[in-house]
Amino acid sequence: MKKMALKELDRMSKDVPDVVRAGIPQLPRSERFYGDVSLVNESDAITATSRMRAKLMGMLQSVKRQPERYGTTGRKLAVNRLVNMATGDPRIFKKRVETVSINTAVVIMLDASGSMASNNRMVVARDAAFALHHTLRGIGGVSALSAAFDMNMDHDSPPIQLLCTWGEKPAPENFSIWPGDYTPTPWALWYARAQLLQRPEQRKICLLVTDGEPYGWDGIEADTKAATRRLEKDGIEIAAIGIELPDVATYWTNNRVVNSIEELPPAMFGVMNDLLTRKP
Repeated sequence: MKKMALKELDRMSKDVPDVVRAGIPQLPRSERFYGDVSLVNESDAITATSRMRAKLMGMLQSVKRQPERYGTTGRKLAVNRLVNMATGDPRIFKKRVETVSINTAVVIMLDASGSMASNNRMVVARDAAFALHHTLRGIGGVSALSAAFDMNMDHDSPPIQLLCTWGEKPAPENFSIWPGDYTPTPWALWYARAQLLQRPEQRKICLLVTDGEPYGWDGIEADTKAATRRLEKDGIEIAAIGIELPDVATYWTNNRVVNSIEELPPAMFGVMNDLLTRKP
Protein backbone atom coordinates (compact mmCIF):
# COMPACT_ATOMS: atom_id res chain seq x y z
CA MET A 1 0.00 0.00 0.00
CA LYS A 2 2.82 2.38 0.91
CA LYS A 3 4.61 1.69 -2.40
CA MET A 4 1.41 2.37 -4.31
CA ALA A 5 0.95 5.70 -2.52
CA LEU A 6 4.56 6.77 -3.22
CA LYS A 7 4.20 5.77 -6.87
CA GLU A 8 1.04 7.87 -7.18
CA LEU A 9 2.76 10.85 -5.52
CA ASP A 10 5.68 10.55 -7.95
CA ARG A 11 3.25 10.54 -10.86
CA MET A 12 1.47 13.61 -9.54
CA SER A 13 4.79 15.38 -8.99
CA LYS A 14 5.78 14.90 -12.62
CA ASP A 15 2.60 16.70 -13.67
CA VAL A 16 3.51 19.86 -11.73
CA PRO A 17 4.84 22.59 -14.09
CA ASP A 18 8.39 23.83 -13.39
CA VAL A 19 7.18 27.36 -12.74
CA VAL A 20 4.90 26.05 -10.00
CA ARG A 21 7.51 23.66 -8.65
CA ALA A 22 9.99 26.52 -8.19
CA GLY A 23 7.58 28.25 -5.84
CA ILE A 24 7.08 25.25 -3.55
CA PRO A 25 9.43 25.51 -0.56
CA GLN A 26 11.44 22.49 0.46
CA LEU A 27 11.63 21.49 4.10
CA PRO A 28 15.16 22.42 5.19
CA ARG A 29 17.55 19.74 6.40
CA SER A 30 17.90 19.47 10.14
CA GLU A 31 19.89 17.58 12.73
CA ARG A 32 20.08 17.34 16.50
CA PHE A 33 22.60 19.60 18.25
CA TYR A 34 24.32 18.36 21.40
CA GLY A 35 26.64 20.78 23.17
CA ASP A 36 29.33 19.65 25.57
CA VAL A 37 30.12 23.02 27.17
CA SER A 38 27.59 25.51 28.50
CA LEU A 39 27.94 29.02 27.08
CA VAL A 40 24.59 30.05 28.54
CA ASN A 41 24.58 32.22 31.65
CA GLU A 42 22.29 29.82 33.47
CA SER A 43 21.98 31.95 36.60
CA ASP A 44 20.77 35.05 34.72
CA ALA A 45 18.54 32.93 32.48
CA ILE A 46 16.85 31.21 35.43
CA THR A 47 16.32 34.59 37.10
CA ALA A 48 14.67 35.87 33.91
CA THR A 49 12.65 32.64 33.75
CA SER A 50 11.28 33.15 37.26
CA ARG A 51 10.25 36.72 36.48
CA MET A 52 8.63 35.81 33.16
CA ARG A 53 6.79 32.80 34.56
CA ALA A 54 5.45 34.79 37.53
CA LYS A 55 4.13 37.56 35.26
CA LEU A 56 2.62 35.16 32.73
CA MET A 57 0.99 32.93 35.35
CA GLY A 58 -0.43 35.97 37.13
CA MET A 59 -1.79 37.23 33.83
CA LEU A 60 -3.36 33.88 32.95
CA GLN A 61 -4.94 33.46 36.38
CA SER A 62 -6.49 36.92 36.25
CA VAL A 63 -7.96 36.17 32.84
CA LYS A 64 -9.49 32.91 34.08
CA ARG A 65 -10.99 34.53 37.19
CA GLN A 66 -13.74 36.28 35.29
CA PRO A 67 -16.78 37.36 37.35
CA GLU A 68 -20.16 35.75 36.81
CA ARG A 69 -22.43 37.60 34.44
CA TYR A 70 -26.22 37.70 34.30
CA GLY A 71 -28.78 38.49 31.62
CA THR A 72 -32.51 38.71 30.96
CA THR A 73 -32.59 35.49 28.93
CA GLY A 74 -30.93 32.15 29.15
CA ARG A 75 -31.28 28.53 30.19
CA LYS A 76 -29.74 28.60 33.67
CA LEU A 77 -31.75 30.42 36.32
CA ALA A 78 -29.84 32.22 39.10
CA VAL A 79 -32.23 31.48 41.96
CA ASN A 80 -30.45 33.81 44.38
CA ARG A 81 -31.23 36.75 42.06
CA LEU A 82 -35.00 36.24 41.87
CA VAL A 83 -35.44 38.76 44.64
CA ASN A 84 -33.90 41.36 42.32
CA MET A 85 -37.05 41.19 40.18
CA ALA A 86 -38.84 43.14 42.92
CA THR A 87 -36.37 46.00 42.50
CA GLY A 88 -36.78 46.07 38.74
CA ASP A 89 -33.64 44.11 37.83
CA PRO A 90 -34.69 41.39 35.35
CA ARG A 91 -31.19 39.90 35.01
CA ILE A 92 -31.94 36.53 36.61
CA PHE A 93 -30.26 34.16 34.15
CA LYS A 94 -26.61 33.12 34.37
CA LYS A 95 -24.61 33.90 31.25
CA ARG A 96 -21.93 31.47 30.21
CA VAL A 97 -18.47 32.96 30.66
CA GLU A 98 -15.86 31.55 28.32
CA THR A 99 -12.51 30.98 29.99
CA VAL A 100 -9.19 31.02 28.21
CA SER A 101 -7.72 27.61 27.48
CA ILE A 102 -3.94 27.59 27.39
CA ASN A 103 -3.63 24.88 24.75
CA THR A 104 -0.59 26.11 22.87
CA ALA A 105 2.42 24.78 20.94
CA VAL A 106 5.40 27.14 20.56
CA VAL A 107 8.43 26.74 18.31
CA ILE A 108 11.35 28.98 19.28
CA MET A 109 13.70 29.66 16.36
CA LEU A 110 17.12 31.04 17.39
CA ASP A 111 19.10 33.00 14.81
CA ALA A 112 22.66 31.61 14.82
CA SER A 113 23.93 33.48 11.75
CA GLY A 114 27.16 35.44 11.40
CA SER A 115 25.54 38.81 12.09
CA MET A 116 24.72 37.56 15.59
CA ALA A 117 28.46 37.58 16.36
CA SER A 118 28.41 41.40 16.43
CA ASN A 119 28.66 42.93 19.91
CA ASN A 120 27.08 40.49 22.33
CA ARG A 121 24.02 39.52 20.27
CA MET A 122 24.71 35.79 20.31
CA VAL A 123 25.28 35.83 24.06
CA VAL A 124 21.95 37.59 24.64
CA ALA A 125 20.15 35.40 22.10
CA ARG A 126 21.38 32.11 23.57
CA ASP A 127 20.40 33.15 27.08
CA ALA A 128 17.05 34.43 25.81
CA ALA A 129 16.17 31.24 23.90
CA PHE A 130 17.08 29.06 26.87
CA ALA A 131 15.09 31.25 29.28
CA LEU A 132 12.09 31.34 26.94
CA HIS A 133 12.00 27.55 26.59
CA HIS A 134 12.48 27.09 30.34
CA THR A 135 9.61 29.52 31.01
CA LEU A 136 7.14 28.01 28.55
CA ARG A 137 7.86 24.45 29.68
CA GLY A 138 6.75 25.40 33.19
CA ILE A 139 3.32 26.66 32.11
CA GLY A 140 0.57 24.06 32.05
CA GLY A 141 -0.99 23.63 28.62
CA VAL A 142 2.06 24.91 26.73
CA SER A 143 4.47 22.68 24.75
CA ALA A 144 7.71 24.03 23.33
CA LEU A 145 10.43 23.12 20.82
CA SER A 146 13.62 25.11 20.19
CA ALA A 147 15.88 25.09 17.14
CA ALA A 148 18.66 27.28 15.74
CA PHE A 149 19.06 28.34 12.11
CA ASP A 150 21.98 29.48 9.95
CA MET A 151 23.49 28.56 6.60
CA ASN A 152 27.21 28.11 5.96
CA MET A 153 28.86 29.14 2.71
CA ASP A 154 29.49 25.57 1.55
CA HIS A 155 25.91 24.40 2.21
CA ASP A 156 27.35 21.17 3.60
CA SER A 157 25.71 21.19 7.02
CA PRO A 158 21.98 21.26 7.81
CA PRO A 159 20.69 24.81 8.32
CA ILE A 160 18.44 23.76 11.20
CA GLN A 161 19.88 22.54 14.51
CA LEU A 162 17.35 21.06 16.93
CA LEU A 163 18.20 22.26 20.45
CA CYS A 164 15.35 20.95 22.59
CA THR A 165 12.33 18.97 21.42
CA TRP A 166 8.75 18.65 22.68
CA GLY A 167 8.46 17.62 26.32
CA GLU A 168 12.22 17.62 26.89
CA LYS A 169 13.86 19.51 29.73
CA PRO A 170 16.11 22.23 28.25
CA ALA A 171 19.83 21.76 28.94
CA PRO A 172 21.95 24.94 28.86
CA GLU A 173 24.78 23.23 26.94
CA ASN A 174 22.39 22.36 24.10
CA PHE A 175 21.64 26.06 23.62
CA SER A 176 25.37 26.86 23.43
CA ILE A 177 25.51 27.09 19.67
CA TRP A 178 28.06 29.25 17.82
CA PRO A 179 27.16 31.76 15.09
CA GLY A 180 27.61 30.59 11.52
CA ASP A 181 27.30 32.51 8.24
CA TYR A 182 24.03 33.40 6.46
CA THR A 183 20.52 33.99 7.83
CA PRO A 184 17.97 31.72 6.06
CA THR A 185 14.93 33.10 7.88
CA PRO A 186 12.41 31.65 5.37
CA TRP A 187 13.77 28.16 6.09
CA ALA A 188 13.36 28.79 9.82
CA LEU A 189 9.72 29.69 9.23
CA TRP A 190 9.07 26.64 7.02
CA TYR A 191 10.67 24.36 9.61
CA ALA A 192 8.55 25.89 12.38
CA ARG A 193 5.45 25.47 10.22
CA ALA A 194 6.15 21.78 9.61
CA GLN A 195 6.67 21.17 13.32
CA LEU A 196 3.59 23.10 14.42
CA LEU A 197 1.17 21.63 11.90
CA GLN A 198 1.85 18.19 13.39
CA ARG A 199 0.89 19.31 16.89
CA PRO A 200 -2.55 18.68 18.43
CA GLU A 201 -2.64 21.99 20.34
CA GLN A 202 -5.28 24.47 19.22
CA ARG A 203 -2.99 27.51 19.21
CA LYS A 204 0.32 27.41 17.34
CA ILE A 205 3.02 30.05 17.74
CA CYS A 206 6.38 30.64 16.07
CA LEU A 207 8.65 32.75 18.28
CA LEU A 208 11.73 34.13 16.53
CA VAL A 209 14.83 35.29 18.40
CA THR A 210 16.87 37.21 15.81
CA ASP A 211 18.57 40.46 14.89
CA GLY A 212 15.92 40.57 12.21
CA GLU A 213 17.72 40.82 8.89
CA PRO A 214 17.45 37.73 6.61
CA TYR A 215 20.45 37.17 4.35
CA GLY A 216 21.56 34.40 2.02
CA TRP A 217 20.23 34.77 -1.54
CA ASP A 218 18.63 37.26 -3.89
CA GLY A 219 15.01 37.87 -2.95
CA ILE A 220 15.27 36.43 0.55
CA GLU A 221 13.42 39.42 2.00
CA ALA A 222 10.42 38.69 -0.26
CA ASP A 223 10.70 34.98 0.58
CA THR A 224 10.61 35.85 4.29
CA LYS A 225 7.44 37.87 3.84
CA ALA A 226 5.88 35.12 1.70
CA ALA A 227 6.67 32.48 4.32
CA THR A 228 5.21 34.75 7.00
CA ARG A 229 1.98 35.11 5.03
CA ARG A 230 1.73 31.35 4.58
CA LEU A 231 2.15 30.64 8.28
CA GLU A 232 -0.48 33.23 9.10
CA LYS A 233 -2.81 31.67 6.52
CA ASP A 234 -2.32 28.33 8.27
CA GLY A 235 -3.35 29.89 11.57
CA ILE A 236 0.19 30.07 12.98
CA GLU A 237 0.91 33.24 14.91
CA ILE A 238 4.37 34.81 14.75
CA ALA A 239 6.11 36.91 17.38
CA ALA A 240 9.70 38.14 17.32
CA ILE A 241 12.26 39.11 19.94
CA GLY A 242 14.75 41.40 18.21
CA ILE A 243 18.30 41.25 19.55
CA GLU A 244 19.69 44.81 19.70
CA LEU A 245 18.22 45.84 16.33
CA PRO A 246 14.65 46.93 15.42
CA ASP A 247 14.67 45.21 12.00
CA VAL A 248 12.16 42.61 13.23
CA ALA A 249 9.46 45.29 12.89
CA THR A 250 9.95 45.16 9.10
CA TYR A 251 8.56 41.63 8.97
CA TRP A 252 6.50 40.92 12.11
CA THR A 253 4.00 43.22 13.79
CA ASN A 254 4.19 41.54 17.19
CA ASN A 255 7.76 42.25 18.28
CA ARG A 256 9.98 43.61 21.02
CA VAL A 257 13.68 44.54 21.02
CA VAL A 258 16.05 43.59 23.85
CA ASN A 259 19.66 44.53 24.50
CA SER A 260 20.26 42.27 27.49
CA ILE A 261 18.78 39.27 29.27
CA GLU A 262 17.47 41.65 31.95
CA GLU A 263 15.18 43.23 29.35
CA LEU A 264 13.74 39.89 28.28
CA PRO A 265 10.94 39.45 30.88
CA PRO A 266 8.99 42.61 29.96
CA ALA A 267 9.63 41.96 26.25
CA MET A 268 8.44 38.38 26.56
CA PHE A 269 5.41 39.51 28.52
CA GLY A 270 4.62 42.03 25.81
CA VAL A 271 4.69 39.63 22.85
CA MET A 272 3.02 36.71 24.67
CA ASN A 273 0.30 38.68 26.45
CA ASP A 274 -2.03 38.78 23.45
CA LEU A 275 -0.97 35.42 22.06
CA LEU A 276 -1.71 33.36 25.16
CA THR A 277 -4.88 35.09 26.29
CA ARG A 278 -6.68 36.11 23.11
CA LYS A 279 -9.38 33.74 21.98
CA PRO A 280 -8.45 31.92 18.74
